[in-house]
Amino acid sequence: KVYASYGVSEDLRLYVNIAEGFRSGGFNGSGQPPFDPENVSSYEIGAKVSGVDGRLNAELALFFSDYEVYQIVGVVPALGFNITSNAGSAEIKGVELSVHVLASEGLEVGFNGNYMDTEFTEITSTSSSHAEGDPLDMVPKYGYSLWTDYSFNWFDKAPGFVRIDYSRQGEAHFR
Repeated sequence: KVYASYGVSEDLRLYVNIAEGFRSGGFNGSGQPPFDPENVSSYEIGAKVSGVDGRLNAELALFFSDYEVYQIVGVVPALGFNITSNAGSAEIKGVELSVHVLASEGLEVGFNGNYMDTEFTEITSTSSSHAEGDPLDMVPKYGYSLWTDYSFNWFDKAPGFVRIDYSRQGEAHFR
């Protein structure tokens, strides 16, 4: 992993994050073939901004992940149970945004959201339910949450708060 950050000003910080990783391979039961480790290279650039005397904070990130020997889970109909196999190569591209505002003493309002575009870029498995260009399983296209939090004191030395959250997630595919 390599991470670099640069403070443009007191209120603006830019960063770059580059990482490589893997998910271990393993064995399937009932005489099914084992699966190989999955490898990923991830790249992220972003900015962190604060303003209005620290009452406004925002973060924006663009990211890209390149997977090789991508692992998928599927059902073998004749056996009736799941096995893990390697499908090929895949990519995930996306953006994340987070905004947090201290609107007044004790009242905070926030938004977190993301959008992702996923696809198999190469299928190397001879019996895959996926094709090149298909989205990855179980990865929603978008997600976001809105929230507000109000902090107060019930009475001397007895703090309290009220929080309201709303979250939504896009549909995810599974083959």
